[in-house]
Parts: sequence; structure tokens; C-alpha cells
Amino acid sequence: MPSPPEVAQIDADISEAEQELSELLLRWRWVVYGLAAAALLECGFIISASITRIDGLVSVAGLGGVLLFASAVALGIYASENRGERIQQKRQLDRLKIERRDALAGRAPRAAAPFARYKEHLPAMAEHLKLRAQRHRRTYVSLQLVVIVGSLSASALTASINSPNSKTIAVAISLAVGVAASFSLTFRIRERGDALQATAIEIEREYRAAELRIGDYANDPDDRTRYRKLTERIESLRAEQASKERSLDQPPDMQQSSSSGI
Repeated sequence: MPSPPEVAQIDADISEAEQELSELLLRWRWVVYGLAAAALLECGFIISASITRIDGLVSVAGLGGVLLFASAVALGIYASENRGERIQQKRQLDRLKIERRDALAGRAPRAAAPFARYKEHLPAMAEHLKLRAQRHRRTYVSLQLVVIVGSLSASALTASINSPNSKTIAVAISLAVGVAASFSLTFRIRERGDALQATAIEIEREYRAAELRIGDYANDPDDRTRYRKLTERIESLRAEQASKERSLDQPPDMQQSSSSGI
């Protein structure tokens, strides 16, 4: 649905601010990923040098450690600058979104104004829930990578090299695998992300239905009735999401007992 004329310029400013913020985040991620790859490579050199005791590998590992430390210092300097720019851009984007919500809510009848302001806040609410779901999914995938790669690495290291150093490294890797698996199981990270994503999708579905006056909102006589119904349904979804989060905060054994009726 096209935006009203009075908010068209605000929409253009929001699009520009979002593009600039995306570019800042992309540059930050490339720098972090590059440093993480260098750190993994350095760990490989250190492990190989500690096992084989080859002078060339020891020298390479030492030089890599120096370069990695220098890169970490440079990353810290860049991080402070990039974070300041991202905070400033995020504040500007939030301000523009508030202006847009107020402009759209001001077009509603006086009796429906409180519900109209609530309705215009729903896209930001759904976006926030999606961001939280993405963080949970990234954490879950990272933990599963640690479990998979660590398990294979420990098995291969134990089978291929028979030395005290290799056994110590294999024990450390196995410990990291156990911690990652326990963390994922205890805190139910995947389930939290799925619940947040489902709630965000439902909020967007209700918002679009109310905006387009379709589905359960097709026969509402006026904006106040339609926005009030939308508010009640969104609050019900938020209550369900809070109940899901409280359930996921319980230990797995208590959840199983509750589901079985014990």
C-alpha cells in the first residue's frame, strides 16, 4: 500500500538511513570474520607446532601470534569508531520511524488515535522479535558447529597421533564439545528462536489484515473498532509469547513433568 503524501519524504529518509546502517554493519562483519579466520588459522599452526615440534612451524606460529595481536589492537580501534557511527545512525533511524508513526497515527480519527499509534508501532515490534530470533538461531548454529567439528577433530586427533600433547588437546576439545552441547540443551536456544519467529510472523499477519481490511477485519464498521480488535489480538499474542518464554526458562526435567501432568 503506497504511503500517504505527508510521509513519503520520511519513507525516503528511512530507506537511506537503513542503507547506511546496513553498510556499517557489513563492514564490521567482514572485519570480524576476517580476524576470526586468522585466529583459527593461528590455532591450527600452534596445534601443529606443539605436536610436530618442527622449527619452521614454530616460527610461523610465533609470527602469526604477533600479527594476530596487532590485528586485534587495530580491530579494537576500528570497533570503537564503527560502534559510534552505528549508534548515531540507529538513533536517527529510530527518530525517523517515530516521526512516521506519529504522522500516520495523526491521520486517524480522534477516538481511534491511541489504537492507531499502537498499530503503527507493530512493524517495529515484529522487527525486534525477528532480530532476537536471528540471534538465537546464530547462537544455536554456532554451538552445533562446535559440537560437530569438535567431535570429528577430537576423534581424528586421537586416532592419527599418539602423543601426550595430542591427548591433552583432544581432552580440551571434548570438553568444549560437552559444554556447547549442554548449553544448547539447557537453555533451549533453538526453541526460543522458533517461538520468537512464530510470534513475529503472527504480528505481521494481523497487521497486514487490519491494514488491508481483510479476513476478520473486513466487516468492522470503523477504524476504532478495527484497531481495537487488532490491539486485543496483538496483546494476546504477546501474552502467549511471554508464557512460552517462562516455560522455556524452566529446566528440561520440569518441562517434561509439566507436559506429562505430573
